[in-house]
Amino acid sequence: MIFCVGSINLDFITRVEKLPKAGETILGEDLMIFPGGKGANQALAASRAGSDVKLIGAVGRDRNKEPALSNINESDIDTSCIFISESNTGVAFISTDWAGENQIVVSQGANFNLLEENVATGLTNIKKKDILLIQQEIPLQITERAIEIATKKEATIILNTAPYNDDSYQLSKSASIIITNEIEFDHFFADFNKDQKNYRNKNIKEKLSMLSKSIDKIFVVTLGDKGLVCASGDTEIALEASKIKVTDTVGAGDTFCGYFSSCIDQGKKLEDALILANKAAAIACTKVGAQNSVPMLRDII
Repeated sequence: MIFCVGSINLDFITRVEKLPKAGETILGEDLMIFPGGKGANQALAASRAGSDVKLIGAVGRDRNKEPALSNINESDIDTSCIFISESNTGVAFISTDWAGENQIVVSQGANFNLLEENVATGLTNIKKKDILLIQQEIPLQITERAIEIATKKEATIILNTAPYNDDSYQLSKSASIIITNEIEFDHFFADFNKDQKNYRNKNIKEKLSMLSKSIDKIFVVTLGDKGLVCASGDTEIALEASKIKVTDTVGAGDTFCGYFSSCIDQGKKLEDALILANKAAAIACTKVGAQNSVPMLRDII
């Protein structure tokens, strides 16, 4: 089973001709509203990939609560530990250009009112064979508490270092598997190797090899249209991206994390997990919206 501790948002999306620069006003197209939040997105993806999933998070009492939970409530996800906060339900404001690139601003709302006791309640039954899937759109102390509980139960911890911050490297020390994108990996490597003078000309694969040989973890770096690279000890796996017409990259990373975690949960080999998750993330790029674009397993295999 996968226990997903993370954010629940409602996404407000508009398409623009180009992404605005600082101080610039851009006119967008009609507003699109979809459920989102990294925790909810990844939980939904893991569920659609075939795993039993429990989502632990928080929403407000406002009008955004029900639409934010619409897909989650229609799935087989255990929602018994989605707590109600007096703050607003988290919302994200997303601008997407015609190349599929985006800018995102998140108002955390209820996500930042998730309590340590909420997490402890939600993870009461986590076991050694289970997975904790966690991101960083919730307060640090909540992430730390979830990792602490999962570590004591010897569960597998999959950390998605998004959004990357000053605490990401420290948190990674307790994770079994670390998933980053290319930008997050650069920050991660800088934190790992404070003196980068000797490594400025190293490429991602070389840096990843250095990391995996120094730290006993599985590292996955997603590279957008360049595919992905993964290192586990002396093993390196590189995959090309699927050839698709990109509509919107929002949610592609979350789709990858959810599908990958589900494959690990189901005992699939590492390379097979990467291949399926890579395909799922590509399909997610062909539709607008985060949860709206998460494919069903039957659409991939």
